[in-house]
Amino acid sequence: MSATDNPPRPAPGAATAPARPAETAVVGMDQPIYTFDIDFAGVVSNINYLKWSEIWRLEFARRMGMTVPDMLKVGLLPLMVRHELNFRRALRYGESARLEGWVERIGTSSVTMWLEMREAGSGELACENRQVMVIVDLKTRQPVPIPDGFRAKLQEHM
Repeated sequence: MSATDNPPRPAPGAATAPARPAETAVVGMDQPIYTFDIDFAGVVSNINYLKWSEIWRLEFARRMGMTVPDMLKVGLLPLMVRHELNFRRALRYGESARLEGWVERIGTSSVTMWLEMREAGSGELACENRQVMVIVDLKTRQPVPIPDGFRAKLQEHM
């Protein structure tokens, strides 16, 4: 068996996937792959996985009824403080990505989310992304407790 027959393993200390919650908690969307997403090696450039994470988070917030403009109106700012990505399989032009994620953990002022990016046709895992967002006061830029209404909506996606 050659090294190419073995699936890639995460580096020591890398993210491990949390248990998948009930399907009603998972927020999914399809993401087309465009020619401008492709790098010089002919695969989706790594930067796109971060871009797609942001697109997914905005869709997640929209479905919750808590958009970024809504948060800004009440003086809150969702601040991304961490991304942890594990690349498992290259995606290519002509394929499509399926993004599916959920809330892994809710802290006092932070939210940890898990996102899986798969090749839509085969379902093969391409990238895993654990991301941590902190809710801060818009004026002071200091962390604040997640408001109860927002917390309740987040809990629906655990």
